[in-house]
Amino acid sequence: MKSFAESNKKSQVPIIVVLTQAVPKKKAAEMKTMIEKENLDIVKVVPLLAQDMDFDEEYIAKAYGLDSLIDVMTEVLPSELQNTLQNVQIASLESKKRQLGLQ
Repeated sequence: MKSFAESNKKSQVPIIVVLTQAVPKKKAAEMKTMIEKENLDIVKVVPLLAQDMDFDEEYIAKAYGLDSLIDVMTEVLPSELQNTLQNVQIASLESKKRQLGLQ
């Protein structure tokens, strides 16, 4: 990951590290902290679980993090692409409302 972040300095494309299927949350938080300690040229580390994950009849891990990812993407995208993101994303109604000035 270090070499990728270093090679990106020329193009200066914002890098968001997404930790997918980040369960259990405690382990995901540990991995996030470990990546952040590397001091890489990245915008943010976002752990998420895109859909509920059914482990058995007794335990279901609930989806989380997509709204955080949309917020981070909105922050780093050029203004001319932010409307496109809000038009196509379905993960965060709150983000759409903010974009429209309804909050």
